[in-house]
Amino acid sequence: MMPDVSQEILAALERILGRAPERVTRLPGGANNLVLEVVLGGSRYLAKAYFRHRDDPRDRLGAEFGMLSFLWRHGRREIPEPLQADAAQQIGLYEFVDGRCLKPGEVTGPDVRQMEELLVGMWRLRGEPDAASLPPGSDACFSIRGFMENVGGRFRRIRDALEQGGPIVEAGEYIRNDLARVNDRILEFMESGARRAGLDTEKALEREQQTLNPADHGFHNTLREANGRLRFLDFEYAGWDDPAQMICNALWQPAVPMPARQRAPFLRRILQGLKGDPALAVRLRLVYPILGFKWSLIMLNEFLPVSEERRRFAGGRPESQRLEQLEKSRRRLREVEAYLKAPTLFDGKSGASGYSVSA
Repeated sequence: MMPDVSQEILAALERILGRAPERVTRLPGGANNLVLEVVLGGSRYLAKAYFRHRDDPRDRLGAEFGMLSFLWRHGRREIPEPLQADAAQQIGLYEFVDGRCLKPGEVTGPDVRQMEELLVGMWRLRGEPDAASLPPGSDACFSIRGFMENVGGRFRRIRDALEQGGPIVEAGEYIRNDLARVNDRILEFMESGARRAGLDTEKALEREQQTLNPADHGFHNTLREANGRLRFLDFEYAGWDDPAQMICNALWQPAVPMPARQRAPFLRRILQGLKGDPALAVRLRLVYPILGFKWSLIMLNEFLPVSEERRRFAGGRPESQRLEQLEKSRRRLREVEAYLKAPTLFDGKSGASGYSVSA
């Protein structure tokens, strides 16, 4: 009846729902997890079976279900309602959101404002007592040095994996030459910029300067409902983070990018909404290229063994994607280099006295 879903998952869904579902259908689009439509008693649910690997201990279910539960308790409704979770089987059950995925070129000004509302809303909720129990985000960074170390570790993992050999020789040459060269330029840009602005690269943000970050909040992770409004999906990497990373993630997301004409208004409004951190605009300018560089590395995840296994778990075919991902990485790296030559994106954006936004 449901040949593409394991008996273990079907049994777990029966425990969660109290009886066996009438229909379970695998849905396309889950890059890391198994995503299922579950029908029972005339109701539709969405179930996610989260990938687990010995080399990747992150609790994706805990992060996503915990953050969505927190946001839902505090009245945010641009997300799916979290219903139940089975930690033992790593399965979450959520409201089924009926809508369509956005394509590049379809993002509108109201869509960008809706994202702003979510991000500013999460910033304002950071002081709620139950926010303290939420974990750091999957790639959270709380100092300028933290960004360097986080992305540097990712760079070394991919470099080491490719140095062991692989089917695409040019990928190894690319990471040893182009990526290594740009990595050095970014680190120098961040170190010198921090010195000129008088920022301590080692100093961690105080909790009141941190935010709750959805982490993977691109428009590719939304559905447009019949009323035209968006629902934001995929919070499995969410948690406490530097708001600079939250803002840069929105700007760098590649699959369904924010329109170029919306970027400056987005920055102006988001910086007005996230008041309370005098150095935020300066940090944005400094960490923006390293987070673009991070996306160049993320696009090479298909070359890592753990990512290959995760894609296969989710039903993907990584062997057919590697050349495409390599070219995407090259394009993103060229964008990073263009920024380093003319880092003007944040010029004129609001900062605080004592800091130069054009440091």
